Amino acid sequence: MRLTKLDRAGFVAAVMADVPMVDFGQKAHDALLSDAVAKLPTQIRAIWKDASLRGFIRCDYTYYTPRGLSNVYLPIAGFKPSLDTEVFIKKCADDHAAQIAQHAELRDKVLGMINACTTLAQAIERLPEFVQYLPKERVGSDTKNLPAIANVVGDLTKAGWPKTIKRAKGGAA
Repeated sequence: MRLTKLDRAGFVAAVMADVPMVDFGQKAHDALLSDAVAKLPTQIRAIWKDASLRGFIRCDYTYYTPRGLSNVYLPIAGFKPSLDTEVFIKKCADDHAAQIAQHAELRDKVLGMINACTTLAQAIERLPEFVQYLPKERVGSDTKNLPAIANVVGDLTKAGWPKTIKRAKGGAA
């Protein structure tokens, strides 16, 4: 069976899904929220710690994080994190950027590896460590009966496609 572009993309996605990723955004969020809660007045902090009352505290003050990390909504307007938290957030942003670069490089290597194979048999032979990620042998490759194609053709026909066919009364010409 010949490998299609979709087969190759699925292979790369499956391999990359098994590469662990650290959620640096969540780590930064947790650190900032912890720092902000520690700076709340004692009475408000007591409300925050009660999960049933926490919803009454507004968390709509945005703290803009460094590149690549999601911004964090905090319960303190004009919040200024402690120096330790700022250093930690910066490290999270740097680690996040490095992880993204590493995954992009790995994705390119995996894509290059599968692009060197034209058939499934060749891929199985050349990439025995990755057999579990390869597509299964297709029984038939006739694309005439694919529902997605039939739906598109039906939608196009309703819209008057192709232009050269004359439509019955009330249809597009």
